Amino acid sequence: MKNRNLILLVPVLFIVLGVLLAENSSAEIVIVNETKPSFYALEDMTVSGDLNENMLTLEGTGEVIAGEDVKVYILGRPEDVLVDNMRVNGRPVTVSFDKEGYYMILEEGEFTFRGDLTIRTRGQVRLYVPGPVNEMTFDIENGYAIKGDQYGLKEREVIVQRSDKVAMLVDGSFKYSYAERDQFSYRLDYRSFGSSLGQATLTLRNGESIVSVVGATDYSISGSVLTMELEGETANVAISGTFDSRNLRIPLDEGRHHVLIESDPQKKITISTGAEEIDLSQSSISPSYSNARAFLASPKDAFSITVDKLEMFPSLAASVSRAVNRIAITEKGSMLAELTYKYSNTGMDYIGIEAPGTPLYAATGYRSSVKLTKDDDKLFLSFPKTEHGTLDMIYFESREPLKFIDMIDVPVANTDLTITEATTQILLPKDYIVLWTYGAKGGSELPSLESVLIFTIVFFGLGYMMKSSFKYALLYLVFSVGLFYFSWVLLILSIIASMVWVIRRYVSQQSVKWMLAGAAVLVVICLFVVAFFGVLSMGIFSMGGSSAGYESRAVVYDADYAMVDEAEAPMVMQKSMSVLGAGEGALNVPVREGVLPVRLELPYMGKTISVTSHLVHKDEPLEISVLVVAAWLKYVLYVISLMAGMMCVKSLVKHNKKGG
Repeated sequence: MKNRNLILLVPVLFIVLGVLLAENSSAEIVIVNETKPSFYALEDMTVSGDLNENMLTLEGTGEVIAGEDVKVYILGRPEDVLVDNMRVNGRPVTVSFDKEGYYMILEEGEFTFRGDLTIRTRGQVRLYVPGPVNEMTFDIENGYAIKGDQYGLKEREVIVQRSDKVAMLVDGSFKYSYAERDQFSYRLDYRSFGSSLGQATLTLRNGESIVSVVGATDYSISGSVLTMELEGETANVAISGTFDSRNLRIPLDEGRHHVLIESDPQKKITISTGAEEIDLSQSSISPSYSNARAFLASPKDAFSITVDKLEMFPSLAASVSRAVNRIAITEKGSMLAELTYKYSNTGMDYIGIEAPGTPLYAATGYRSSVKLTKDDDKLFLSFPKTEHGTLDMIYFESREPLKFIDMIDVPVANTDLTITEATTQILLPKDYIVLWTYGAKGGSELPSLESVLIFTIVFFGLGYMMKSSFKYALLYLVFSVGLFYFSWVLLILSIIASMVWVIRRYVSQQSVKWMLAGAAVLVVICLFVVAFFGVLSMGIFSMGGSSAGYESRAVVYDADYAMVDEAEAPMVMQKSMSVLGAGEGALNVPVREGVLPVRLELPYMGKTISVTSHLVHKDEPLEISVLVVAAWLKYVLYVISLMAGMMCVKSLVKHNKKGG
């Protein structure tokens, strides 16, 4: 009987002990069925009490809208705060917690709650509100919520700041820029000792309008005082905005700090101050303009600023550093040209290009083709603004076939831009010789005047030494000109023979023998050297020979399959063909509206004539013409030269017979 009474007493003791522990503990494990839907809301929540004494009270009202054994969250997180002694509708309830915060288990219906709140952290207080809470208010001594009373909270963190005065150091740098809008930039580094920074203030003394504050959890402006809420033991705050003052003072009340004052290049700035000026390299502030000045200033140092707006000259909006115009001209009269610009542009929106003939292709940038637009019957393109741009254009023109003697007007493209250096390259068939180029220096295949003069003096004099006759000397000169263009080897042999003749005429026989022997050795050496370098220049040792004289031959293969008649082109394709130019030099090419143009590469013609002009501008555009002759006319020169040589030999033989 006694044992049975003891067995019944044990459960009773456990029940009594459980009740006692429930009243004196702040949390316990509670099993909740979360499979059923539940809804609740806290209408209001108020935190009150003394923050310094850590004696805070939490109270409010709410409602469980639906559900059984509903978890109603209050505050968190458990590592930051402790919620205990909770009473709901005047009756004590158990409070438990999870990672979201403290919660109560309630049934459906309205309720009021009240409990104790203990802060477990130093410095700033972080209250996590799982919510939903419609309204959260604060009535705290020795502290305040940074953003005040708040509404509509769910899964949000509220920061409560302690009101104790915190010892802190601040290092500032202050930049003032006078430009289109006068702008300031402040950099403030705060550091506290042993606790959170809390609240910091700045006195705005220069008519500042705050645009941005970065590094503070919150800020407010009251009159000329900027109040910032800071957290942690250090904070780096960046403040920017506009200002309106010509008498500047830093917004801190103690210490010496870096100050930088500058203006844009369109303004002249004069600074008068008693602050210490330092070199820009010693300043912690990076200048935006080249006229910046740096100082070390204390709160008592004032800056008196005078700003004058400068008058401005017009700026050069666009220019071309180098232009290359390459024009390929065929014997039939087809003229395909390419214009390339290397330019700088800051102010031109469009560029008009006056190009003879028909534009075929245009590109801005490397191989970035653009659609061809026109205005007033000339190519009119959008002009990209860049410091280092390229413009590429291809156009086509035609003329009548080349004659054996012809003056060619080269189709050069021009624009309104000033060109520092313009190079024109004229690609011609190798069967033509350029006698002269008009409109630019150079470009002729004829020898220079100095070379002609020296050649005339040397060979006319040599002919006159051979025979004291003006007529003979002139014939000898004509003969030498022909040899010069026909073969330089024969010209050298002719010079040697002529020198031998002159020596025999003016020197005794005995002296001639020794001179001839020495001359023979010298001639052999010279011929060996000249022949060696001549062979190298002719390209005998190079594979395939010179590219200028190389002509490719098409290889034709016999077909071993059935021949099929070529089908007629569809009407759509026929209508998309266009004839460029006129006459024998015209081209028939496919065209289509709306698509991007493609390049038509210039052919290699065998000969390139290059001329360069400088500082080309709109009032004096490039106008270039070339005078050409067919290369077969050189054979006429060879015949005339041969006849002159024969007359020279005949005259010498006749003179020798007379003994003169």
